[in-house]
Amino acid sequence: EEFLCAASHEYFTASLDILTCLVNVLAVSVAIIKYDVELWFVGLIHLIVTLLWVIAMNAVAYYSGWLKVYLKGMLMNNAFENRVAVKHIVAASAPLALGNLLASAEYGVLMIFASYIGADAVSTWGILCTVWETLEATTDGIGDASEIRVARHLGKGNPEQAKISSYKSIFFALIASFIVSMCCILLHGIIPAWFTPDPTIQQMLRDMIPLIGLANMCIAFGMVSWALVTAQGRMQYATIAVTLITWSFTIPLAALMIYYFRTGLEGAVIAVSIGYTLAGFVLLRTLYNSDWHQISKDIQEANGFTGECYSDDENDSDSESKSTRLSLSSDSTWTTKYSSRLITNHIDYDTEECSSQD
Repeated sequence: EEFLCAASHEYFTASLDILTCLVNVLAVSVAIIKYDVELWFVGLIHLIVTLLWVIAMNAVAYYSGWLKVYLKGMLMNNAFENRVAVKHIVAASAPLALGNLLASAEYGVLMIFASYIGADAVSTWGILCTVWETLEATTDGIGDASEIRVARHLGKGNPEQAKISSYKSIFFALIASFIVSMCCILLHGIIPAWFTPDPTIQQMLRDMIPLIGLANMCIAFGMVSWALVTAQGRMQYATIAVTLITWSFTIPLAALMIYYFRTGLEGAVIAVSIGYTLAGFVLLRTLYNSDWHQISKDIQEANGFTGECYSDDENDSDSESKSTRLSLSSDSTWTTKYSSRLITNHIDYDTEECSSQD
């Protein structure tokens, strides 16, 4: 899916994702309401729907010809022979993997803190995380799109356009998060009934949802800033900054609020909000002080060292679909967010094509 998004087929992936979610919800609803199935059967439905999604995604991509120029590089060579490229991939993917692991651990620790309050607080925190993820989905989408766009500009030697795209993306994310958060706050009296019939948990959710709606607006620019710093190829810096703030400030503050001041889940939400806002300011300052021209030059040099070539898809419209998609530098997202994926199998084929073009 990420491969197709980076290859400019995001409308297809989004449509298939929406269709899959609708089928999944419909199948689970029928199974629970009409047949009163057990929980393991719900998991089986999720598994079957996911397998169908994988088959449909790959089948459409293959028969549409979207994978044609990549299949030889993916299946018919040993990409590990290109040691420089593998080194760049590991250097890019390791911080991202570590950051995702620590982010998951953060919510696990906060769940332990919630257990100190009581069983109802644990259930409420789990539901709040679901609502929060829904609110963040809009910002995540903007962050992913801006990451691809900025990385593309930097890889093609357009640092000024990358800089402008970054600032516009942050502004757009703030507007989108405000709209989504306001909708959530206005519906805070209705949303709890969608998740549980328990009146105690419903009341806790009614009290907390407006708070996470406000927190989402504060966190939005930080999330997009993280994606943009990653698009610059500075994954290590972004991961270190967010990790240090999370584990040296957010977690201790949440523990202090819950165990000492006994503020309840409100303390955890406040701690997470302040932590991510602080991380956002740090990353935003990093973006503001970035030497975009030097970053673009470094990315182009890194791509050149891995044996990749550059194409100008604006000069020859007839070769656009071939040269642009073959050139890793035209979408340097491969060296950032998606670097740990299919690119290792694609570089050798790229080199052959570049030689033939020369």
